[in-house]
Amino acid sequence: MTATRVPFRHLHRDVRVLSIVLYVFAAMSLLGTAGTLVLYATNVLAFLFIIGFVFVPGAVAFLLAMLLPQGGVALFSIIVLYGIGGALTALVSIAAGVDSGILPMTFPVLILIFALKKGTRAHLLGA
Repeated sequence: MTATRVPFRHLHRDVRVLSIVLYVFAAMSLLGTAGTLVLYATNVLAFLFIIGFVFVPGAVAFLLAMLLPQGGVALFSIIVLYGIGGALTALVSIAAGVDSGILPMTFPVLILIFALKKGTRAHLLGA
């Protein structure tokens, strides 16, 4: 069974908000990657760290937002796991003493909140 793509304006409000949150997270990741690479252009370890922990999660968020109108159980599972993984990563970094503030924690929590709302579940799970 193939999923059909629903136009953005016809999506449920919660699905649109989740999509916007994912796009904003992807844009912030791209800006953070670009800014950090400008500052630490000669440090190879900083480059690898930024690619692994800033750019890749942003790219995944962008792909999830692009696939969101199609829906599907697999996409729902991936979005929930993505939000849980992001929240756990933020908690571990806070516990390790990394002073990055509350912002890294807000996006995964927002992703989880809007992914688990009734309208989003109905769209993604086809109920």
